[in-house]
Amino acid sequence: MPIRVVLQMRRRIMILENGRRLGPYEILSPLGVGGMGEVWRARDHRLNRDVALKVLPGAIAGDPATRTRFEREAKAVAALSHPNILAIHDFGTIDGTAFAVMELLEGQTLRERLAGGALPASKTAGFAVQLAHGLAAAHDKGIVHRDVKPENVFITNDGRLKILDFRLARVGLPRARRARGVFRAGLDRARQRSGPGPRDGPFQGDRVDDGKQAVKQRCPWATRGAVRGSVRWN
Repeated sequence: MPIRVVLQMRRRIMILENGRRLGPYEILSPLGVGGMGEVWRARDHRLNRDVALKVLPGAIAGDPATRTRFEREAKAVAALSHPNILAIHDFGTIDGTAFAVMELLEGQTLRERLAGGALPASKTAGFAVQLAHGLAAAHDKGIVHRDVKPENVFITNDGRLKILDFRLARVGLPRARRARGVFRAGLDRARQRSGPGPRDGPFQGDRVDDGKQAVKQRCPWATRGAVRGSVRWN
């Protein structure tokens, strides 16, 4: 387990422990902890597979607004089925503990990947396309992520990109607005061929944070075309 995760856990009182059961899920080991949840490796004894189980920390579990956001995130992601979006298998509350069951990923976040240095142009382009596909699938369902950043993008060991954390997502985007997004994506593809215009500006809505700069430096056309076409219009 990374040292930083161990140190974070020592500062908090974990609400779960190894060996505890939540319905069919047996808690195995901690994976990480943050202000909005603890993530544990667990065993699903119904399907005989390991999963990632996220629970609300005790300090905020009783807050109705927090529980609502937690449930909204679970339902939003559960409505999506795409290889570039983290899958949620189950959601519920047992003995007062709200939890979401997700697919277990092996790999590292984009932030951790970039800490080792800039990515090759070919990998940058490939990740940009996967990110665009995942966001487009969410947009087609009327869901806007609104917090795209390296910490919320995961790269699996086999090179698959997964979008994480829909906690701040906006659900129920009107069809007309989605149509405008498709139209603007077409405009951006045209700009890709002709170069940036005088009215080109920064990303809006789904923000790509400083991970965007890494993409630009390694593969400018991928940022302007593939990624902006999916996220700029938000």
